[in-house]
Amino acid sequence: MDIGRGAGEASRTLLDLPELDRRSFADAVSPVASARFRLGGILVGGPAAVASPSGRLDVFVRGIDDALYHRWSSGSGLWSAWERLGGRFSSSPTAVTAPVTGHDVVVRGDTGRLYATSSTTGWASW
Repeated sequence: MDIGRGAGEASRTLLDLPELDRRSFADAVSPVASARFRLGGILVGGPAAVASPSGRLDVFVRGIDDALYHRWSSGSGLWSAWERLGGRFSSSPTAVTAPVTGHDVVVRGDTGRLYATSSTTGWASW
């Protein structure tokens, strides 16, 4: 799936996350975490990735339509499909894992306002 692309538009490239230091969460996720993953899609800016103590890895990106997208893996090597979280943003997302609130994501909107959402409250409708 091309993130933010219409069905009739051609694919340019795949999202590849070589810049992430997978050694930092390889033990928490699984032995396959040290390999490179092609997650598909086209993005604007850099990805944000967080690993939870249970081994789940979540990735957040801004698509070429400026919306926020999310994909996750439980550590088995299998990944969910891209989930469009919506919105219209002008920055790459920043994500953090917190024991009480799950994953929190912060991103700057196209009007310059700061937006935040949490996985425990259900992703925001912006």
